[in-house]
Amino acid sequence: MQKASLVFWFVACWLGHSFTAMAQQRCGQDYIVKTSIEKISNYQSKAAENETLIASLTQKDDIGLRNVLYIPVVVHVVYYNIDEKISEAKVKSQIEVLNADFAHLIIPGTIPEEFAQSYQDVGIRFCLADKDPEGNQTTGITYNETTYSNIGLKTDAQGRKRIHHTHLGGADAWPTDRYLNIWVCRVDEYLGYATGPDNILLPEEDGVVINFANFGNIEPIDPNGRYNMGRTTTHEVGHYFGLLHLWGKNASGCGDDLVEDTPLQGNPHYGCPTYPQISCMTSNMYMNFMDYADDACMYFFTKGQGARMRAVLENFRKGLLNQNTQCSSDSVSKRPLKDRIKLKNTLVNGEITLIQNEGLNEVLHIELFDESGRLIKKYTKIAQSEFNLQYNRVIAPGMYFLRIKSAHDQTTLKLFIYE
Repeated sequence: MQKASLVFWFVACWLGHSFTAMAQQRCGQDYIVKTSIEKISNYQSKAAENETLIASLTQKDDIGLRNVLYIPVVVHVVYYNIDEKISEAKVKSQIEVLNADFAHLIIPGTIPEEFAQSYQDVGIRFCLADKDPEGNQTTGITYNETTYSNIGLKTDAQGRKRIHHTHLGGADAWPTDRYLNIWVCRVDEYLGYATGPDNILLPEEDGVVINFANFGNIEPIDPNGRYNMGRTTTHEVGHYFGLLHLWGKNASGCGDDLVEDTPLQGNPHYGCPTYPQISCMTSNMYMNFMDYADDACMYFFTKGQGARMRAVLENFRKGLLNQNTQCSSDSVSKRPLKDRIKLKNTLVNGEITLIQNEGLNEVLHIELFDESGRLIKKYTKIAQSEFNLQYNRVIAPGMYFLRIKSAHDQTTLKLFIYE
């Protein structure tokens, strides 16, 4: 984190702090840390040791020179009523959002110039696991009905969270050292929460919990329309990989998030702030995924945050990189993209449909260009036998090109858009 002059540190934080009260709690990270401190006598000393190690490992990391790392995900849908039983399509939409956000594919042209060079591809991708812990084929999604309404934070007499245990009304984790476990359920208190690399309380409760209405970007979604693009999960996965909020552990002063290239910040931001927002004598990076802005107004992780997440992944959570539970042999076809992915129709209007018969669930990065080579739109998709790309109907009719990239290959397709 960039350090402001200590002479003005406390004064600036006091002047820049916002006392805006928010009825809705964006993130439960403070709650997770608080309960850990209460239950584990050496939690704070252990966390401090881990932080020293993370800092040293992050300094050695150069994410620009690393291969993309793939993380197998299992999503446990725990539902009390039919509205909470989200669809497989909604789950897949969230994986697509994670991949787009970690690759920084959705960056608007309105980012302030001072932050325009702050980000780069984190080099982490996510896919639904296609092998369960016993090696059986799976969709990477489990469904468990519960008798507990609003189960997200409910605990038993021993303090175990019910959401993480089948016999307590939730869903058992798959081995947390091999899979990123995400539980989707009703959580009235927060939009989501996550355990970080300091989780030493109950390993079987390691992972991410998201309120069902804030997971993915298709119906049902946040009825208020503020957190409806899947960025709650992006934020919480950031915590899972060791990121703090931009204001550190103190939302009432100029806290340190322990990342060198994020500015000091004295408080969270809500809604869609206008530039600039000032606290701690510096311009705040309110559009960062680790702030609290609306989903539509947060866009990136910094290079330093990316390096920190990779350091945590490769040292604290390296079991996730085990090839035996990797993102599926079926999801990576040995046939070239040009031989297996086609346009359903080369003449399109409003929607582009792609078809294939191999590489299902493979993560694809797709770019739409016009005839002059100008980039029109970027997509991150999880390939299915048939899947669609939406585009703005106001673009001019004519010839366009799709550049399609997988982890190992790329191809280009030509199409024609008509009115």
